Amino acid sequence: MHDPINAFNTIRDNFLLYIKTAFGTQFPEIEQERERLLRQPGAFHQEPWIEPMPRYQKSSKTINDLDTSNVPGLDESALQDFRQLASCGLVGNYELYSHQIEMLRQALAGQNAVVTAGTGSGKTESFMLPLFAYLAKESRNWDKPKPEKPHLNDWWKNEDWQNECNPVGKKNRSFKRSYRVSQRSHENRDAAVRALILYPMNALVEDQLTRLRRALDSEAAREWFQNNRKGNRVYFGRYNGVTPVPGHEYTENRKPNGKKIKELLEAMEQMEESATRASEHASQTSDDDVRFFFPRLDGSEMRCRWDMKDAPPDILITNYSMLSIMLMRNIDKDIFEKTQAWLNKDGSVFHLIVDELHLYRGTSGTEVAYLLRLLLQRLGLHPGHPKLRILASSASLEPDDPKSLEFLNQFFGAEWHSQQIIPGHLEPIPPIEGQEFIDAQPFIALASAPEINNIDTLPETPVYNACSQIVESETVQISARMVKACTVDDKIRAVSIADFGQQMFGNDLTNENLKLAVRGLLIARGLSDQTSLPSFRMHWFFRNIEGLWACTKPNHGCDENEISENRPVGKLFVENPPILCDNYRVLELLYCEQCKTVFFGGNRLTRQNNDGWELLPTEPDIEGSADRQAEKFLARRTDKEFAVFWPSRQSDID
Repeated sequence: MHDPINAFNTIRDNFLLYIKTAFGTQFPEIEQERERLLRQPGAFHQEPWIEPMPRYQKSSKTINDLDTSNVPGLDESALQDFRQLASCGLVGNYELYSHQIEMLRQALAGQNAVVTAGTGSGKTESFMLPLFAYLAKESRNWDKPKPEKPHLNDWWKNEDWQNECNPVGKKNRSFKRSYRVSQRSHENRDAAVRALILYPMNALVEDQLTRLRRALDSEAAREWFQNNRKGNRVYFGRYNGVTPVPGHEYTENRKPNGKKIKELLEAMEQMEESATRASEHASQTSDDDVRFFFPRLDGSEMRCRWDMKDAPPDILITNYSMLSIMLMRNIDKDIFEKTQAWLNKDGSVFHLIVDELHLYRGTSGTEVAYLLRLLLQRLGLHPGHPKLRILASSASLEPDDPKSLEFLNQFFGAEWHSQQIIPGHLEPIPPIEGQEFIDAQPFIALASAPEINNIDTLPETPVYNACSQIVESETVQISARMVKACTVDDKIRAVSIADFGQQMFGNDLTNENLKLAVRGLLIARGLSDQTSLPSFRMHWFFRNIEGLWACTKPNHGCDENEISENRPVGKLFVENPPILCDNYRVLELLYCEQCKTVFFGGNRLTRQNNDGWELLPTEPDIEGSADRQAEKFLARRTDKEFAVFWPSRQSDID
C-alpha cells in the first residue's frame, strides 16, 4: 500500500456517503451539521495510528552458513541434508535471526525451549527449523518404499476402478470394497506422529498448512525427497473439524459404508478442482504462492482422516478441542498406538509444539495443560521424558520474569530455566545527528501534487524525486527518525499520526499541513524499494454509529451557518447525548424513509402521581437496565415504552 492515509480517508468518506444516501433528510442544515460532526475523530472513527514493524537482530548466517556448532547432534552429512531440505521452501537465502539459531541449537541439544517475540519475528521458523533438522536426520535411515498400488493417486476420479469397487447389480449398485486406496500403503517405514503442532484456532492452522505445503510439497521439495530419500516423503496432516470425513469407512459387520465413502469422494473431487484452478491461476499470473493455498492430492499432505488412521502423519496439526476428542474416541486410537510403538525404538523423539502459548491462561489454559498430560500419558511419556521435546512460541514471556517460569513449569509440568526462554532482541535505533526535524515542504508538495493518485506516473515527477532523495539519503537518517518517532518511554509503540508527524516535522505546522506532510512521507516510503527503510503497520479504528440525537428547541445551540427558519430541531449529538441542552430536552432523532422528514423519539417516563409522562433519550429504569437485553430495534419497541412525535413547524397538516 503506497498511500495508507488516503486509503483511510477513502474508507471514511465512503461510509459518510453511505450515511448521507441511506439516511438523508430534507433539511440541508441538518445534513451539513451531521457530516461535520461525523468527520470529527471519536464519532465513528479515530485518527490512524502508525507502528513500526519490529526489526530483530540477525545472526549474519543464512541457512547455508550453519555449521555443526549450531546443530548439536548432526554431523556434516546430516547438516547438509538439513540445509537442503530447509531451503526447499521453509526459509530463503537470507540471514536468520539470532533467536532462530539459538532455539535450533538448544532444541537439538536436547532442551525444551520457547521463543518469545512479536509479529514478523519468524517465530514459526524458530520451532520448525529444529523439527526439520530432526526429520532430515531420522529420514536418512528410512527404508525404500514399495511400488505404489494401482489407483493410489486417482481412485476418486477413475470410473473403471469405482465400477470395480461398486459394481452395478441386477437392480442397483452394491459396494464390494471401498473406493479409497490408502495413501501410504506402499511404505516400509514406521508411520507415526513425530511432531504434534497445537494451535488455539483454525485460522492459524490454515496459515501453518500454507507454510508446510511450501516447505514439504513444493517442486523443489518433491525433487529432493525423490533424489535423497529413496522416494520417501515427510507427511503432514490437518486433523480438525474440516478434515474429511468423520465416521467409519466400514460398518460393524465390515461392509463398506457407502454413504461415507461417497462423501469422501465428493470432498476429494472438490479439493482436486480447487488445486487445479489454483495451478491455472498461478500459471496465468506467475503468482506461485496461490498453489500453496490448497492441498495437492498426490503430494505430502494427508488427504483424509482414514488415511491418517492407517498411517499417522509425521507432522500432525490440530487444535486442543479436536485433540481432546481424539483422545476419547476409539476410532482414533491407531494414531496414538502407532506413535507409541515408534517411540519404543531407539533414537525416536516426539516433538510437542505449542504456538501462541500466551493464549492458554486461566481456566481454559489449565484444561489444555491437563489435556497435554493426558496426551503424554497415552504415548507412554511424561513431561521430563528424554524422548520428549517441547517447543513453543509466545509474545509475552520474559526470561527474567519469575512468573513466566512459573507459568511454564505449571503448564508443561516440567522444570524450566530462564535460558530456555529465548527472546527476540530488537535492533537498536542509531543515534540521530544533525537537525532535530526534517523539512516538511517537499512532502507537503508531494501530497498536493496533481499526480498523487496515479501510481504509474507519480514516481516520474520531480516532486517525488525530491522526496525520494530525502528518504533514501543516509545523512538524513529517515529510517532511524521514523522509528524514533514511534518511541514511547524508550519502547517502540504505536502512536497517532499527529504525534508521529510532530516528532518528524516539529510543532510549527498547521494541522492540515501536518497531515499532508505525513501523507507525503508515507507515500515516499511506500514507493521506495530500499530494504533498509522500516515497514509499518497501520491501525485504523472504525465503529458503527449508535444513533443521532437532537435538542428539541429548533436552532438552539447551532452554528450560525447551520440555522434556518425551516429547521425543526436544535443542536445535534452523535454520541453520549445529555438529558438537556441548556434547559431543553435532548431526544433521539428519527427520519422517514419516504418523505425524509425527521421525528423525535424517546423512552417514556411516567411522572409522579401518574401525572402524564415525558420522554427521555435514555432508559428511565437505570437499576434494571443491566438485567435486560440489549437495546431493541426501533420497529420492535412498544408504544408503552417508546413514543415518537413530529416536530413540524407548520401548524396545519395537509
